[in-house]
Amino acid sequence: MRAIPVSSEFKLSDQTVRFGLSLATSSLLPNLPATCHCDSELTPEHLISCKNAHDKLLRHNLVVSSFVSIATHHGVPSKQEPRSDYDDCKNAQRPDAVFFLARAAVEVDVSITSPVCRSNMLATVKAGGSALLKRESVKNVKYRASGATA
Repeated sequence: MRAIPVSSEFKLSDQTVRFGLSLATSSLLPNLPATCHCDSELTPEHLISCKNAHDKLLRHNLVVSSFVSIATHHGVPSKQEPRSDYDDCKNAQRPDAVFFLARAAVEVDVSITSPVCRSNMLATVKAGGSALLKRESVKNVKYRASGATA
Protein backbone atom coordinates (compact mmCIF):
# COMPACT_ATOMS: atom_id res chain seq x y z
CA MET A 1 0.00 0.00 0.00
CA ARG A 2 1.39 3.39 -0.98
CA ALA A 3 0.11 6.89 -0.33
CA ILE A 4 2.05 10.09 -0.74
CA PRO A 5 1.64 12.47 2.24
CA VAL A 6 1.20 16.19 1.51
CA SER A 7 4.18 16.89 3.76
CA SER A 8 6.67 14.88 5.78
CA GLU A 9 4.78 15.90 8.92
CA PHE A 10 1.91 13.58 7.90
CA LYS A 11 4.10 10.59 7.05
CA LEU A 12 3.26 7.49 9.10
CA SER A 13 6.05 5.34 10.48
CA ASP A 14 6.08 1.61 9.76
CA GLN A 15 5.31 1.00 13.45
CA THR A 16 2.24 3.27 13.29
CA VAL A 17 0.95 1.50 10.18
CA ARG A 18 1.50 -1.92 11.82
CA PHE A 19 -0.40 -0.79 14.91
CA GLY A 20 -3.26 0.56 12.77
CA LEU A 21 -3.48 -2.75 10.93
CA SER A 22 -3.43 -4.72 14.19
CA LEU A 23 -6.25 -2.55 15.53
CA ALA A 24 -8.28 -2.90 12.32
CA THR A 25 -7.86 -6.69 12.33
CA SER A 26 -8.03 -7.19 16.14
CA SER A 27 -4.73 -9.03 16.12
CA LEU A 28 -1.81 -8.34 18.44
CA LEU A 29 1.59 -7.33 17.22
CA PRO A 30 4.25 -9.99 17.76
CA ASN A 31 6.50 -9.88 20.85
CA LEU A 32 3.94 -8.21 23.13
CA PRO A 33 3.12 -9.66 26.56
CA ALA A 34 -0.23 -11.39 27.12
CA THR A 35 -1.25 -8.97 29.88
CA CYS A 36 -0.97 -5.23 30.41
CA HIS A 37 0.84 -3.74 33.41
CA CYS A 38 -2.66 -3.08 34.84
CA ASP A 39 -3.27 -6.89 34.79
CA SER A 40 -5.89 -6.72 32.01
CA GLU A 41 -5.70 -8.92 28.92
CA LEU A 42 -3.58 -7.11 26.34
CA THR A 43 -5.64 -6.56 23.20
CA PRO A 44 -5.29 -3.85 20.52
CA GLU A 45 -8.41 -2.19 21.96
CA HIS A 46 -6.93 -2.23 25.47
CA LEU A 47 -3.74 -0.61 24.20
CA ILE A 48 -5.66 2.53 23.23
CA SER A 49 -8.06 2.62 26.17
CA CYS A 50 -6.03 1.58 29.25
CA LYS A 51 -6.56 4.14 31.99
CA ASN A 52 -2.90 3.76 32.97
CA ALA A 53 -1.53 4.56 29.50
CA HIS A 54 1.01 7.37 29.52
CA ASP A 55 0.57 8.34 25.89
CA LYS A 56 -3.09 9.43 25.94
CA LEU A 57 -2.23 13.13 26.18
CA LEU A 58 0.44 12.68 23.51
CA ARG A 59 -2.12 11.13 21.13
CA HIS A 60 -4.57 13.98 21.84
CA ASN A 61 -1.90 16.62 21.24
CA LEU A 62 -0.80 14.95 17.99
CA VAL A 63 -4.38 15.08 16.69
CA VAL A 64 -4.72 18.76 17.62
CA SER A 65 -1.34 19.53 16.07
CA SER A 66 -2.36 17.73 12.87
CA PHE A 67 -5.57 19.79 12.60
CA VAL A 68 -3.62 23.03 13.06
CA SER A 69 -1.00 21.94 10.50
CA ILE A 70 -3.64 21.04 7.92
CA ALA A 71 -5.43 24.36 8.47
CA THR A 72 -2.15 26.28 8.14
CA HIS A 73 -1.27 24.32 5.00
CA HIS A 74 -4.57 25.48 3.49
CA GLY A 75 -4.08 29.11 4.50
CA VAL A 76 -6.38 29.16 7.52
CA PRO A 77 -4.79 31.17 10.35
CA SER A 78 -4.89 29.15 13.56
CA LYS A 79 -3.46 28.94 17.04
CA GLN A 80 -2.89 25.82 19.12
CA GLU A 81 -3.48 25.89 22.90
CA PRO A 82 -4.26 29.63 23.06
CA ARG A 83 -3.94 31.27 26.45
CA SER A 84 -7.30 32.16 27.98
CA ASP A 85 -8.47 34.47 30.72
CA TYR A 86 -8.50 33.47 34.38
CA ASP A 87 -12.14 32.28 34.41
CA ASP A 88 -11.63 29.98 31.42
CA CYS A 89 -8.53 28.45 33.02
CA LYS A 90 -10.28 28.07 36.37
CA ASN A 91 -13.13 26.19 34.66
CA ALA A 92 -10.77 24.10 32.49
CA GLN A 93 -12.32 25.57 29.35
CA ARG A 94 -9.31 26.50 27.29
CA PRO A 95 -9.82 25.37 23.67
CA ASP A 96 -7.28 23.05 22.08
CA ALA A 97 -7.13 25.24 18.98
CA VAL A 98 -8.70 28.30 17.40
CA PHE A 99 -9.22 28.60 13.64
CA PHE A 100 -9.66 32.16 12.39
CA LEU A 101 -12.12 31.98 9.50
CA ALA A 102 -13.30 34.93 7.40
CA ARG A 103 -16.35 35.69 9.57
CA ALA A 104 -15.65 34.00 12.90
CA ALA A 105 -13.09 32.42 15.15
CA VAL A 106 -13.89 28.74 15.69
CA GLU A 107 -12.70 27.23 18.97
CA VAL A 108 -12.06 23.48 18.98
CA ASP A 109 -11.90 21.12 21.95
CA VAL A 110 -10.69 17.68 20.81
CA SER A 111 -11.64 14.42 22.53
CA ILE A 112 -10.23 10.98 21.88
CA THR A 113 -12.64 8.14 22.59
CA SER A 114 -12.89 4.49 21.66
CA PRO A 115 -16.09 2.61 20.89
CA VAL A 116 -14.46 -0.66 21.92
CA CYS A 117 -13.21 0.26 25.40
CA ARG A 118 -14.97 -1.56 28.22
CA SER A 119 -17.07 1.47 29.29
CA ASN A 120 -18.44 1.99 25.75
CA MET A 121 -18.70 -1.57 24.43
CA LEU A 122 -22.29 -2.40 25.41
CA ALA A 123 -23.68 0.87 24.07
CA THR A 124 -21.65 0.48 20.85
CA VAL A 125 -23.18 -2.94 20.21
CA LYS A 126 -26.66 -1.45 20.61
CA ALA A 127 -26.07 1.67 18.50
CA GLY A 128 -23.08 2.61 16.39
CA GLY A 129 -21.68 6.05 17.16
CA SER A 130 -22.80 5.96 20.79
CA ALA A 131 -19.27 6.54 22.14
CA LEU A 132 -19.04 9.75 20.10
CA LEU A 133 -22.48 10.90 21.22
CA LYS A 134 -21.60 10.18 24.86
CA ARG A 135 -18.40 12.24 24.65
CA GLU A 136 -20.17 15.02 22.74
CA SER A 137 -22.77 15.21 25.51
CA VAL A 138 -20.05 15.59 28.17
CA LYS A 139 -18.42 18.42 26.19
CA ASN A 140 -21.77 20.16 25.59
CA VAL A 141 -22.57 20.10 29.30
CA LYS A 142 -19.11 21.46 30.10
CA TYR A 143 -19.46 24.46 27.81
CA ARG A 144 -23.16 25.17 28.33
CA ALA A 145 -22.56 25.54 32.07
CA SER A 146 -20.40 28.58 31.29
CA GLY A 147 -22.74 30.03 28.69
CA ALA A 148 -20.41 29.13 25.80
CA THR A 149 -21.67 27.33 22.71
CA ALA A 150 -20.31 23.88 21.95
